[in-house]
Amino acid sequence: MVGQTSQVFYDFDIIVRDAGPNFYSVTMLSETGKVVSEQTFQSFDSLQTVTKALLNATSSDPKVAPSMYGKLKNFGQKLAEELLSGKIGREARRLVSVSGTVVLRLRIHPEELFDVPWETMFYADE
Repeated sequence: MVGQTSQVFYDFDIIVRDAGPNFYSVTMLSETGKVVSEQTFQSFDSLQTVTKALLNATSSDPKVAPSMYGKLKNFGQKLAEELLSGKIGREARRLVSVSGTVVLRLRIHPEELFDVPWETMFYADE
């Protein structure tokens, strides 16, 4: 087709695993299963606090109370900083900068993290 530019899609798995007391390992795998990058992050106070508060707040009513919006926004920023900073974040930004779309699929292994609201993750400046 005339006038269309091709876009490259990069498909990665981000695997979060338990790495000891209060630590998690994060591995970025390519489509072929090759380890692209690895890092660790330490559990932070609001990780458990916000998750429990959100579960309690939505247990009787599935709507999120307006009082939770600010907490979820701050939590989402902190989660993105922890999970997508360092080597993994640099690699994802590098791929985007070469005209690519990066698809990240989270695979969570420690059961204690299943209820974390991962969908709140975002960078404020991007």
